[in-house]
Amino acid sequence: MDRIVLAEDGLPRTIHGHHALRGIAALTVVAMHWDLMSGLGLPKLQYAVSFWADDAVDLFFLLSGFIFAFVYRIKTLRPNTQRAINWRAFFVARFARIYPVYLVTILFVILLNGVNFWRTGDLVQDLSPSSLVLNIFCI
Repeated sequence: MDRIVLAEDGLPRTIHGHHALRGIAALTVVAMHWDLMSGLGLPKLQYAVSFWADDAVDLFFLLSGFIFAFVYRIKTLRPNTQRAINWRAFFVARFARIYPVYLVTILFVILLNGVNFWRTGDLVQDLSPSSLVLNIFCI
């Protein structure tokens, strides 16, 4: 059964089981991408995650949406808080949290492609300057 942590005001703050399941789904997606992009072709890893990697992506987004709705619905129920959500502050906070990780991921992909190119002579991803600019600006 999920453990629901309550805040001081008695309203639920988080549901640990959802976060754990979302983490497992995320790690499954990372493992599958790692295997595909590394060019290592690890059969045991492919077998372990490939049969539900597509479903893991769906599960991750489904649980993320639920957690967002849960957290922001609870924020609107708290006493002494503004009921309306400041959407500008929300998107600035999301950008500040996600974009640095996104840039690190792009750098990791570049590094991984370099290793793969050194090993096999092939690029797994398009690393042209125009492709990198489009990815950096999330276009």
